Amino acid sequence: MKHFAIFIFILFSFSMAGQNAKISESQFLKTEMGKIEKYLNSSELALSNEQTGKIKELLIQKYAKVHTSWNSGLTKRQMSDRRTEIEMEYTPQIEGLLSGEQRMALFKGQPVHSK
Repeated sequence: MKHFAIFIFILFSFSMAGQNAKISESQFLKTEMGKIEKYLNSSELALSNEQTGKIKELLIQKYAKVHTSWNSGLTKRQMSDRRTEIEMEYTPQIEGLLSGEQRMALFKGQPVHSK
């Protein structure tokens, strides 16, 4: 269930990015990292430099697959299926880099504010 909720969150955000096939890798990274960091915006939940680096590496790989699918001539249905496959591949990898508290904040889908 936890993976499903995070998957839906990321799929929604991914589908928004997928609407513009001309988005650059740096824009993609900024958007995707921004979405993750939005929910981890307290000092206790902030990503470490190591986590940030590893997540960016995964997002660069993800972008390459997304970009390839944008330019592949797939139908809308095929593109939707491909986006789902990409999300199912990368969501668990990204989750695996987060602490339990970070995953919970992302799962809840609500920004956490420092006191």
